[in-house]
Amino acid sequence: MAPKELSELTVFNRRKAHLLGQITRIRNSLENVDSPLNQVEIRTKLASLSEVKAKIDKLRTESYRILSDEELMDFETSLDTMEVDADNLEVSLNTLLESSNVDTSELSVKNDFANYNVKLPSLIYRNFRDNILIGCNLNPNLYH
Repeated sequence: MAPKELSELTVFNRRKAHLLGQITRIRNSLENVDSPLNQVEIRTKLASLSEVKAKIDKLRTESYRILSDEELMDFETSLDTMEVDADNLEVSLNTLLESSNVDTSELSVKNDFANYNVKLPSLIYRNFRDNILIGCNLNPNLYH
């Protein structure tokens, strides 16, 4: 039995449902967290959200060419709602990202070493001739 060919509207609705599921997963990951998200997780979610928004735009463009006017009205309304949700999530993620950025200048240790005296050992500097003699396994004290 040959598979039944789906209508274009059905295919678009399935693609839209997949994108809506991705938005919902990102929203749920923000609402149902046991511990605060770190910057890497937030940036990853922002990147995923950016991809979803690009796919919504692509789906909208494709729907203009294929769907009838009656089908397009409802479909575009649901895409608009998804874009608003994605924009709200993006604002929330950017707010989280900004609040997780800590000013490291406030945390830096002040380099005040004026009260610490350290006695360093004296260094013995060899001259160039001594280095050559040592490199040749000769005793430099014999050639002074």
